[in-house]
Amino acid sequence: MMEAYEPQLMRNRVSRTPEARGGSTLGRKLESKAGSSRDKGRVVERIVAAMHENPDVVITQNVFMPALGSRRRKREVDVLVTGSVAGYPIRIAIECKNERGKVGAPAIDAFVGKLKDVGIPPQCGIYVSANGYTSGAVERAAAEGIRTLVLTGLTDERFASEIAAAVQSIIFLMLDVTSMRAQNDIEASTEPWQMLVFYDQTGRPVSSLPDLVWEQWIDGALPEALGEHELELDIPEDWFTVVDGEPHPVGAISATVRVVGVVITIPGRFEQHTLVDASDGSVTRLRAHAEFERDSGSYVVHTLTSEQELEAATAGSQALSVRTSRMRLPRIRLSSMYWPVSERVAEEVGGKIEAFLAGKVPDPRPLSFEDVEGTDLATVWEPIWSGHPSMRGVQGDG
Repeated sequence: MMEAYEPQLMRNRVSRTPEARGGSTLGRKLESKAGSSRDKGRVVERIVAAMHENPDVVITQNVFMPALGSRRRKREVDVLVTGSVAGYPIRIAIECKNERGKVGAPAIDAFVGKLKDVGIPPQCGIYVSANGYTSGAVERAAAEGIRTLVLTGLTDERFASEIAAAVQSIIFLMLDVTSMRAQNDIEASTEPWQMLVFYDQTGRPVSSLPDLVWEQWIDGALPEALGEHELELDIPEDWFTVVDGEPHPVGAISATVRVVGVVITIPGRFEQHTLVDASDGSVTRLRAHAEFERDSGSYVVHTLTSEQELEAATAGSQALSVRTSRMRLPRIRLSSMYWPVSERVAEEVGGKIEAFLAGKVPDPRPLSFEDVEGTDLATVWEPIWSGHPSMRGVQGDG
């Protein structure tokens, strides 16, 4: 989870009366300034600690280390990095400052004194400032072997990380069958759909034209580019159709399909920090983090029909735009339903047709896609009807 580094500005003021603070206006101003400076420093400490996280080291904040030769006196180290090199323990102390002005040479001298006081070589010290350094401070630190780094990515007030908008686009590809064609020796038929179902030499239905399109789609044989495509399909020579009770050989079969992009956009937040070497301006460490709202319950869905529309929709002006790989939806759209038919649709639509044939209800046809599948994209992942030919092996009745 992304941490916004929001300081608790009021935590040092609870149950403190003017009398308890001495009652003077100057005293209140000094205390407020001290609390503000401390909170700003904690912001930098948390960010710097997060930027140095690594499985091979231990990061500790605000460590009070005993001074050499003293049992009572301790010195606070803002961030302590503990690890080992070739089996030997090593400690790196990081001083973090978030002051209004640049860090000067006296602050470096104080840090050198602290390091020596706790037994850490100055060469193992790092100074991090949110507002840079004077030239004298950089020279003084270099003379002691201390690295001087500048932290970027804070707000102007330096009380929090700079947060920018982020958008993640999940692009699902849907195949919409717009037309299907099958040629044979039949002049006319009262039920043209019969020409789209294929049988083997045993007289058993083995597939259909929609099934052939669907199988090529899920196998990755069809293009992913948004827009319309013409398909020429092949079937075994011994397959045939049954029209009005009579078998007929199958000629050329084809289909026109349209690949549609279903884009789900998930809003989020993005933050980025860098540590820049004050001596040469090089970036020594970078940390970027994005957090997306995964628990909102519903997302905005856009349907796009061309690559140009997709490019325009995902361009955006956000600081961060994450565009995931294209994902083929597991079924195709055929007229008023997804194909292959789901268990739910087979039961609901089949029940309506049976009731109509029994004279109990009016003819429910034509059915709209919204009536059958609804408006939630989740229905495309529903289980396929167990009676579909593709499910025979799954059901064990092959």
